[in-house]
Amino acid sequence: MKVKLKTKILGYFIATIGITALVLGFFSTRILRGKIEDLVLEKIKDELGLALALADVTYDGQWSISNGELYKGNHVLNNSFEFVDHFCALTEDNITIFLNDTRISTSVINQEGKRAVGTKMAPNIVEEVLKKGKRYIGKADVVGALNYTAYEPIIDESGKVIGAFFVGIPYAPYAKAIQSFIIEHTAFALVLCFVFCLFAIFVTKKLTNPITAIGDALTLVSEGDFSVKVPPTTKDEIGDLCNKLNVVTAKV
Repeated sequence: MKVKLKTKILGYFIATIGITALVLGFFSTRILRGKIEDLVLEKIKDELGLALALADVTYDGQWSISNGELYKGNHVLNNSFEFVDHFCALTEDNITIFLNDTRISTSVINQEGKRAVGTKMAPNIVEEVLKKGKRYIGKADVVGALNYTAYEPIIDESGKVIGAFFVGIPYAPYAKAIQSFIIEHTAFALVLCFVFCLFAIFVTKKLTNPITAIGDALTLVSEGDFSVKVPPTTKDEIGDLCNKLNVVTAKV
């Protein structure tokens, strides 16, 4: 099947535009998502530090467990919500205090609209924070919802991990913002591609119309009509070809 030069050039233009738009879209979205996550996780780390400092200022003494309850100094934290509500009001982010892997004080609300007291820490966080005694910064499941999170082990006087602090920001609003950006970026890219395609059509015609005219002229010459002239429309190699064809036909 014969494919015209105009179609080939136009195809190359459109393919180049399309591939460029896809590559730019992919990398810009990836970079944006990474930047947003870096900023959110940095914010989470700062707020975890604030929560720990605020706990030390609010309650004197060491962390300990007595009769199955978590203490900071002489203050029982099980089902005590003044501290978590104060922190939540300051930052608008969620906070939880764990006794081992169980929430005993939290601003996290479950699907029933109640505080998620008594619910468990995600298994991967248990492994990292409670068993290994390490801080965890990253995404995690929080009562069935994905969050950007920061966990810090709570350690008693003997050095034993007895619980954890948690600060979290729901992932959904940020995912929605990223999705909105992708939609807007895609719409803009489609409009831009359409404009470039129109430009590609114009350029293709500009390039191929003189070549088509030369081809038509050569067809007439092959049929014995030497009166044909092809006026040059460009000052480049194609224009030179038109002039040379005109010289040849004039000499015959």
